[in-house]
Amino acid sequence: MRAGDIVGWTDYTEHGSTVRWKIDGEGALVVESLSGTVGVLDYSGYPPCYPPYYPPWYSSASSVASFRVSDGCTIECRNSLGLMFDSCCSLASLDLTGLDTSAVTNMCCTFCDCHSLASLDLTGLDTSAVTNMCGTFCNCSALTSLDLSGIDTSAVADMSDMFAGCMSLASLDLSGIDTSAVTDMSQMFEDCPALVSLDLSSFDTGAVTEMFQMFEDCPALLSLDLSSFDTSRVGEMSYMFSGCTSLVALDLSSFDTSAVTNMGGMFSGDQSLREVRLGGAFGFVAGETSTMLPDPRGDGYTGRWVRVSPDGSYVEPAYAPEELRDNWAPELAGTWVWERQ
Repeated sequence: MRAGDIVGWTDYTEHGSTVRWKIDGEGALVVESLSGTVGVLDYSGYPPCYPPYYPPWYSSASSVASFRVSDGCTIECRNSLGLMFDSCCSLASLDLTGLDTSAVTNMCCTFCDCHSLASLDLTGLDTSAVTNMCGTFCNCSALTSLDLSGIDTSAVADMSDMFAGCMSLASLDLSGIDTSAVTDMSQMFEDCPALVSLDLSSFDTGAVTEMFQMFEDCPALLSLDLSSFDTSRVGEMSYMFSGCTSLVALDLSSFDTSAVTNMGGMFSGDQSLREVRLGGAFGFVAGETSTMLPDPRGDGYTGRWVRVSPDGSYVEPAYAPEELRDNWAPELAGTWVWERQ
């Protein structure tokens, strides 16, 4: 080991890998080929995340401050980038240009718990074969910007927890994200307390079956464009908007809940929510007592929800939250607001 290195050069040859790695005295994780200019890195070949298969430097992850591939080398990543930088809590910069990721299918928790990472440049990263992005950026608590414009997500089926716990992320441009193959969006934006707005109008959700806790605990969220959402296959919507305490209005007119079996706590804690637009294909789950719109109580309000016509006048009858749930029928579709006294 060279004097000053945290971890000296260490060969890794498992699963046909042909690389060596070290962490130098400044915390730089360096990977290079054992011979020649091209090395193979494969620590997978197994279930993608559970049980987890960690990269060879995982036990020293907390010492990693930066990452690069040695000059003149290309590292072919086989199958997985899952957990590659997981728990690298001091990681502040990455240079991913030496990685060939064209064969990678798994990016589960790739950058999970990288608490010092403020920005991330994914330019040039080939994700065309990736099917799993579960928790890819999960708990990147210092991340303030994320450019996903060059990312190919056309094969991705799992986006659950993808941005969960990104506590400093105030905005996110997802206009170029292809979600046509995605089946799981559960907890996708959970616990993003700085997120103010989300435009998901480009999302194709026709294949999605899981949306539980998708936006849970996003207390700064003021607006949410879900106009493109096809929810006809979704079975789970529990706590979907729970804890969105600043959300004033929601347009769910495109929601088809005919396949939903659980929407418990869907609007739990959303006491600022005073306008909800519901379509004829929306319906509450029978017998689920925790599913209802927020209680519209406060100075100047009756404690009931009422429909409004285009001219702003009320359309009777008005209902308390549990009454609206129990009496819901397609002909009640429309824009519902808190009824004033």
